[in-house]
Amino acid sequence: MPRENAVVEEFRRRAAKCITEVELGELLAEASREMGFDFFALSYSHGLERLSPRLVGLDNYPDAWAERMIGQKLFIDDPILHASLRANCGFEWSELPKLLVIHERHRAVLDGGARAGLRHGFTVPANVPFEPSGSCSFATPKTRSLRAWQLEAAELIGGHALKIARQIHGWPRFPPSEVKLSPREIEVLHWVARGKSNIDIAAIIGIGAQTVKSYVAAILTKIGVADRTQAALTAARWGLISAEDAIPPTG
Repeated sequence: MPRENAVVEEFRRRAAKCITEVELGELLAEASREMGFDFFALSYSHGLERLSPRLVGLDNYPDAWAERMIGQKLFIDDPILHASLRANCGFEWSELPKLLVIHERHRAVLDGGARAGLRHGFTVPANVPFEPSGSCSFATPKTRSLRAWQLEAAELIGGHALKIARQIHGWPRFPPSEVKLSPREIEVLHWVARGKSNIDIAAIIGIGAQTVKSYVAAILTKIGVADRTQAALTAARWGLISAEDAIPPTG
């Protein structure tokens, strides 16, 4: 079995048994070493800062640097986090200029990280609509290019680690069991999310405007919100409608 396959399969087998952040963090530290990395950082929040129990922040970065990142809010200008929001697969840190314009404030964060031993790395992004943005990074103080097997293993382990972290913290969110919308209510909700008025919806689906109004009232009550906007956003978070319905693309 190729080396990367053995490392990945061992991680998957053991990660499936993780029920706490501590267990996952210890496993990630071990897997990082197996892949030839010195450090890792997994976040399911904005950087390493955690503002609620549902957010995830695991790392073994040098303490002084992690404290500085959070205390001085350097994560706001962290180009690796910014690039994660624009990527759909893992990327080497040397690829950052291809993903965003590097400004001086970004360079300052990179230079500070390099001085702390985070010179080169690989980041796996996780961008799920209506969930916190996430990423799993592996870093090393070395500057040489990473080997192909390291990149492949890091991509797979990082993605799987994010999956387990989400599960530990209750993502994705599902609607409460008592929330059951009928097919017609889902159809009305779809058009509500698209910004259509009751009169518009009535014309589109061929029912009376008063009937649409009744459907909308029932939807708000069932979802437990006060207005149409919150109904659309909550329904999208629960997967009852798509994110594109709740926030239609522009352009």
